[in-house]
Amino acid sequence: MPIIVNPSSRDIKMALAQAPNGDVRALRSPTGDVYMWPANEAMHRDIAMNFDLPFKNREHLQQSSYLFNKKDVDALGTFADFDDLIKRLGDAAGAP
Repeated sequence: MPIIVNPSSRDIKMALAQAPNGDVRALRSPTGDVYMWPANEAMHRDIAMNFDLPFKNREHLQQSSYLFNKKDVDALGTFADFDDLIKRLGDAAGAP
């Protein structure tokens, strides 16, 4: 599965269906773009470097990183976009 930039809800669902074990990672850049790939590949640093993303440091990079699973996303039902998905996953996990 290639890196998907600014995935739609359809892209996210397809990526989850194709990813090993249904696990997907995503990274939101400081400029707002979202990069998504299968979780079995540790690519945060490579993506930041290859796309010249302006992260301040490693902690900033990690705070902008997401991991989600097909099972968890399927349990949420329909979501509008990446931001809606992250909000709903946070709400389901009891995030403040």
